[in-house]
Amino acid sequence: MKRALLFLVCSVIAIAGFSQKNTIDNQGRKQGIWEKKYQDGSTKYIGQFKDDKPVGEFIYYYPGERVKSVLNYRKPGVAYAIHLYENGVKQSEGIYVETKKDSVWTYYDKRGRIMSRETYRLGEKNGLTENYFENGNPSLQQKYENGVAIGTQKTYFENGKLKSETDLKKGIFHGNYKVYDIKGNPVLVGTYDNGKEIGVWEIYDQGILRNKVDKDTLGGIELIIPMNGEFTENYASEMPREIANYKDGKLHGTYELYYDNGRWEYVDQQDPRTGSVDKYRKMVGHTLKMRCNYVYGKKHGKCEYFFEDGSLKKVEEYKMDTLVSK
Repeated sequence: MKRALLFLVCSVIAIAGFSQKNTIDNQGRKQGIWEKKYQDGSTKYIGQFKDDKPVGEFIYYYPGERVKSVLNYRKPGVAYAIHLYENGVKQSEGIYVETKKDSVWTYYDKRGRIMSRETYRLGEKNGLTENYFENGNPSLQQKYENGVAIGTQKTYFENGKLKSETDLKKGIFHGNYKVYDIKGNPVLVGTYDNGKEIGVWEIYDQGILRNKVDKDTLGGIELIIPMNGEFTENYASEMPREIANYKDGKLHGTYELYYDNGRWEYVDQQDPRTGSVDKYRKMVGHTLKMRCNYVYGKKHGKCEYFFEDGSLKKVEEYKMDTLVSK
């Protein structure tokens, strides 16, 4: 008799436990514990509902029942979520409001290091987004408004130094644009207007202004304005037309002007280390027309002029643009 009673009680408990899962009330609302399964029979998620609203803790699983996500509902419609990689390492965490991301979300790589933080409001990015290097330093900082990038975007080198600054308006480059090298020297400085490059752009080499590029010339052809260093301008044949040195935007140093003659020849050259033979291009018969020395835009010193066959035509001597002998 006792055995029969015990069997009956156990049966009732088992039936009651089974009946508590996946219950829908007479108004069609989910109530109590709910469990969904994959086709292989393993649990997909298990959690609890009250009046069709999830409450308490929900656990989601990968096939095979490794935990995928844990959601804790602090109040109706608001859950703190932790998502995991299949290896059990945290993938991301943050708040859901009615299934939409809200507030600050943090994302991790498979080794548990922070990759990024993003700020949301009801599913759209609103506020600061930051991406990070493996060492924890930021690689990017960007503000958003209603899912659209705004303000100044900043990128960084891994050592923490600033790499670029870009102004944006409604997700489009608009305003100042600056790029730096790892030492903090400027590399490129310019301006955008609704995604279009405008005005004069500055190009630097190791912090020294190399040249300027005017983006607003007639016909849309960029005008290069040499500023510092050596510049070469070529003929259509790719033979040099002139080789000039500049300082602070003025001719300074040697200036050479060439005839439009000569030809290209391809010759074999052997790599002494590997023994392999490659072809390289060599100028033949290209002759100098004139060579002068300049100081801040003025001829100063010797100027030599040549015939097309390369023979010397004449020599002149200048002192700050004044001819003193010939």
